[in-house]
Amino acid sequence: MRILFISQLFDPEYSIKGLELMKYWRDQGHDVEVLTTFPNYPTGKVFDGYKVKLYNQTDIDGIKVTRLWSYISHSKSKISRASSYISFTIMALLFSILKKN
Repeated sequence: MRILFISQLFDPEYSIKGLELMKYWRDQGHDVEVLTTFPNYPTGKVFDGYKVKLYNQTDIDGIKVTRLWSYISHSKSKISRASSYISFTIMALLFSILKKN
């Protein structure tokens, strides 16, 4: 089975341990791919070693991880937070539609 895991939070962010689940599915014989954004939670600043681009694809232990641009904000403003969620949603949707294979 092909699995596309879409999550705004993903390793190395410590709020979710999605990589462990992806490895489990991979070990079960599934083709696993991740769509996420650049790690920035909980500070709202992109982690050292990452540079925000339109997208970046890497392979982590046989799992394809695509990091997409999104508006990054740690503001308590509802508009700022909504902009962050909406920008990731739109980017993930567009990437998924354009990739389509």
